[in-house]
Amino acid sequence: MYKKTPENLTDEEKLKQLNEKIEDCIENKGAIEIRDAYLDKADFYKEKKNWTKFREVMDLALTKTVGASKKLEYTMDILQSYHEERNAVKFKEYLQKCKALEEEGSDWEKKNKLSLYKAIANINLRNFKLAAEQMISTINTFNSPEIISFSDLIFYTTLLGILCLPRKIIFEKLIQSSEVSTELRRNSYMESLLTSFYKCKYQEFFPSLLKVHAMVQNDEFLKKHDRYIIRQARIVIYTQFLESYKTVTLENMANNFGVSADFIDRELAELIASRKLNCKIDKIQGIVESQKADSRISQYDAIVKKGDLLIEKMHKLARIAQN
Repeated sequence: MYKKTPENLTDEEKLKQLNEKIEDCIENKGAIEIRDAYLDKADFYKEKKNWTKFREVMDLALTKTVGASKKLEYTMDILQSYHEERNAVKFKEYLQKCKALEEEGSDWEKKNKLSLYKAIANINLRNFKLAAEQMISTINTFNSPEIISFSDLIFYTTLLGILCLPRKIIFEKLIQSSEVSTELRRNSYMESLLTSFYKCKYQEFFPSLLKVHAMVQNDEFLKKHDRYIIRQARIVIYTQFLESYKTVTLENMANNFGVSADFIDRELAELIASRKLNCKIDKIQGIVESQKADSRISQYDAIVKKGDLLIEKMHKLARIAQN
């Protein structure tokens, strides 16, 4: 008589076997066996991408789990399910749970995975510097393709690094990294952007940036920040150029970037007006004069930002009180 192998069982038959195993473990075995039986059933739902059922069973497995490291592992599995569904609210909730468990105990592999989850959350919040630092820390020991691909990791790290990290860190962690260099050879636009920025090849920077911008617009995590990213890239590259000069003519600067003097004039005027560049334009002499950053301006901006956050919290509390 033909006997079905596990591979030939229907989904209903597989679930029946899994449930029978769980019942047997509950009646005759200990907490570890019960937990493992729940995990087997959770794997079944994971393969089917039935994330609701997966989480229900994982919650049961967690009730039979002791030790912070294992609890973190299984909570991160639930976090991953919300990442798969792109459920930002529940993702944030479970990320906080994982952070709390991480403090109780974690190995390097879990810390690396959690760093990637934190980085994704920080990209969503536009905390690009922190996201870049968290991603850089995972490059050498990357083992989490279920979260993001390695090529995406290098893309995010390189782009956000250019926008936010000091040149020393860019050199040590990106330019000198064999892993980064190897991956960037497969992404010529990103490689060109990094090279033109670091080696001050200003005429190549904006053409490369336009190509990378098209990639940003198609990226699920970065596309909502695309205008900010382009603006920040302009600020970074102009700041880098102007740091080399006390004064420079508009014509000279335009020639370096391969654009017209009128274009540079408009660009700088906009960024100076919004206090993103510490320089001034002398229209009569046609020169740009660099200025030392005024710490009072940055302090003022920080106070305004904190004030805005406080007002926002007060409004939320007022709405809660009214309800």
